[in-house]
Amino acid sequence: MKNDRLLRFWRIPLTLVCALLLLIPTTSLAKAKYHWRFQCAFAEADLSYKLQTVEVAKLIEKASEGQIKVDTYSAGALVGPEELFGAVADGTIELGLNMSMAETEFIPEAMFLSIHGGPRNMEELYEYQYKTDLFGLVQEAYREKGAHLLASVGTGRIMIRARKTGILNSWDTFKGTKGFASPQIIPVLTKLGGICVDVPGYDMYSAMKLGTIDWHEWTIAELESLGWKEVTKTLLISPPTFVGACNVFINLKAWEALGPELQKKIQTTVIDNLLEIGQKYVDENSKALEASKKYGVEFVKMPDADIAKFTQLCVEDWDNLSK
Repeated sequence: MKNDRLLRFWRIPLTLVCALLLLIPTTSLAKAKYHWRFQCAFAEADLSYKLQTVEVAKLIEKASEGQIKVDTYSAGALVGPEELFGAVADGTIELGLNMSMAETEFIPEAMFLSIHGGPRNMEELYEYQYKTDLFGLVQEAYREKGAHLLASVGTGRIMIRARKTGILNSWDTFKGTKGFASPQIIPVLTKLGGICVDVPGYDMYSAMKLGTIDWHEWTIAELESLGWKEVTKTLLISPPTFVGACNVFINLKAWEALGPELQKKIQTTVIDNLLEIGQKYVDENSKALEASKKYGVEFVKMPDADIAKFTQLCVEDWDNLSK
């Protein structure tokens, strides 16, 4: 009887201990969950948000199989566009997307991901970026500044557009005019006589409408998505300055917390789908060109001699960049 009472006394604790022991393997195998904030440097209507930021976020979530939840934000929602890289590097937010050219202030090597006068289309851009050692070298530069470069996503051709007719007929008519340009193309356009200035918040619509600038350089789709065709009289079809790209970067500690297996899944999934995302951007660029032409924007091609002069200056500038 005494033994029976002792057994009854210990039965409940022993049952609890056994239950806890059974839970230990389950708990240790539970996968960690992550919640990332992903801000784009551009407005919600910009394709760099609608296509690139949103689509990359979906790919990250898919590759993680539910481990990572990504919330996307447009320009200024969490931090200012000019603060974006620093906010990712210091862990204020986990992910950012910005023009490759805008990152050169922090990562000079980023300019090589979309070089002026280089690749002519999306396929050539990705061949140049990912089939060489280039992407890995730029990743190392990002890592030194506290971020992991996940991908460089193409935007299609970058073209100059002007608020008045005649400005883009030749480099002679271009001389003395004022506009916004990508950092890596500024030396070339300056040699051709252009005066390159900053535009706060990338508000090209207001700057063109008010006459603060005579021209600016940007991706094509925003002529339609942001209404920039309304303040554009001419579009320089040839020469295009380069094929643009936006970079996706992740806080280094957030990236390293994932471990090699999950890192590889995400990196591979995103890069394998870049061409599809890029093609969607190209399709939107084509629609914007058609809509702009119907709106009355004049398409301009410079004389062959001017095109050759632009290409020559780009090649000369490549030598300067490599020094």
